[in-house]
Amino acid sequence: MRNKFTFLVTLALLVINSSCSNKKQDNSGFNVKFQTIKGDDCHNCFGKLVVSKGSLVDTIKGGQWGKSVDYQTFNIHSKKYLFTSFSYSYPMGERWNEYKIYSLESSTFMKKLFEKAITEYKENNLSENGISVNYQISREIKVSLKDSIGFFVKMKVKKCPEIEGEDCETIFEDTSLEYYTY
Repeated sequence: MRNKFTFLVTLALLVINSSCSNKKQDNSGFNVKFQTIKGDDCHNCFGKLVVSKGSLVDTIKGGQWGKSVDYQTFNIHSKKYLFTSFSYSYPMGERWNEYKIYSLESSTFMKKLFEKAITEYKENNLSENGISVNYQISREIKVSLKDSIGFFVKMKVKKCPEIEGEDCETIFEDTSLEYYTY
């Protein structure tokens, strides 16, 4: 009888422990915290942004030269979001900006909701009539975060002959506006 009682008590405790450990923790009452961690000082080394909310923790790797991503939080309809941006470069004069939006809500914590990469600067070298010419594409990018994400982009294309004393010539300019709703 005593073994049966011990068995039932042990079984009951195991069932209670199992149901408590499988219960999803509610992290809604916690504030979101951020910690930036600088990486090594090298071209392909990322920095890190550690994002935590109660027991929920995630790490974003990004940036270049050990720098972490730039970030800011914003609200839409009383829900909190994280916006990150960083730039990275490639050989031969190419630089990109990358933009992402993550949810900071407990049920969808750090779910990526938006991602876009835009070339900020690029060079192409061509030979024209025996003269080396660099074509430079540059974009000035401004981001707006409100009830949607907006990108205001001013693009300029320049032709730069590699001849001493020759100035670059702007051959094309354009502005564009892109909006994405959440």
